[in-house]
Amino acid sequence: MAEQRITFDFSLLPPVESMGILTTLAAEVEERFDIVGLFNETRDRARGALMLFCGAHGHDDAWRDEAYIRAGLNEFYSIGDAFAREHRVARLAGEPRKILESRNPLIHLMLLMRHVSVHTQTCTVAHHKATVISHLGEESHEITYPAAIISDLSVDHLLLQRREAKRKYDRGELARIVSWFCEKQMVFGAHEVFTEGTELLCQELLSNY
Repeated sequence: MAEQRITFDFSLLPPVESMGILTTLAAEVEERFDIVGLFNETRDRARGALMLFCGAHGHDDAWRDEAYIRAGLNEFYSIGDAFAREHRVARLAGEPRKILESRNPLIHLMLLMRHVSVHTQTCTVAHHKATVISHLGEESHEITYPAAIISDLSVDHLLLQRREAKRKYDRGELARIVSWFCEKQMVFGAHEVFTEGTELLCQELLSNY
């Protein structure tokens, strides 16, 4: 039987129009974890992923940003394992939702980047000057800061030595999400796109509770 391909829903992508100043989960995500009350390790893993992603902020030594991103993607991947484990411990009915069941292309992109970074080669990071407009009271301030961006992201990079990925994903859809990521990371840096992907994953996993 042929393996079923994963189809993306690009309407699920975040707008990436603003950036939080705190390295914490969005208030609505934290509130959802509080309401469900069963997935403390899952939440801590998500918090850990955000902490690591935010550590990649344009260091003079690129290897530091690469290490933070690699570690953050690993912690992101572990969210699914923690969720399944806590679902089992709580003796909840049915099967826990799996990351691969998501149709959000950003979540799948982060999974593929994690696999490549751990098993094949790390993503190369470059410096980028990002500019944000801060609104304090009635005054606006333009702030420029160093950000880390992924400089070698491509479909070929994602599919390095990953035969199962070549079977699961449509190359054209991968090209589309790579293009989207490369555009959006130029706004605030790669870390903000990864942060939004992590929060979207949490929202999906908790959606059935």
